[in-house]
Amino acid sequence: MRGKPLLLITAILLVFAAGLMSGCTKTPLDTLRQQVRKKPNDPSAHNNLAYHLTELKRYQEALDEYNKSLELRPDDFLAKNNKGHILFLMGRYEDAIAIFKELLKTYPNRGDVLANLAVCYHSMGNLQEAKIYYEKALKISPKHKPAREGYEKLKQDLAREKKK
Repeated sequence: MRGKPLLLITAILLVFAAGLMSGCTKTPLDTLRQQVRKKPNDPSAHNNLAYHLTELKRYQEALDEYNKSLELRPDDFLAKNNKGHILFLMGRYEDAIAIFKELLKTYPNRGDVLANLAVCYHSMGNLQEAKIYYEKALKISPKHKPAREGYEKLKQDLAREKKK
């Protein structure tokens, strides 16, 4: 989720700030919705709106926009990965897992996708499955901070479970 969407959001916020100074009350969300209206067949416009809606914790609306984007560009890695992230945030772990496993078919060596699967399983309480995916993620991407941190927490959870 880093890179281009973040730069776009930053640019929109700067335009928003400049607009406020000149008396304009258009919000970044308004601007992104306008982009979608202008270019309804542009998957990037839907992705940018979805990303911003995620930042606003408007998850269902974000999911709808990612779905529209994927209708237009079904193989978009970023949109699929972000859709999985939204499903996770909504507590729809099984649906998120299905998305991440689908991504692994095309991108088997993506440490971030493996880490996403680990986090889903960990959140569901499936610690053994989480362990498998954390270890795979760290084998591919040993410096992946969320995977390292999640794996450390998992080890603590496994130790607590063993004491029971």
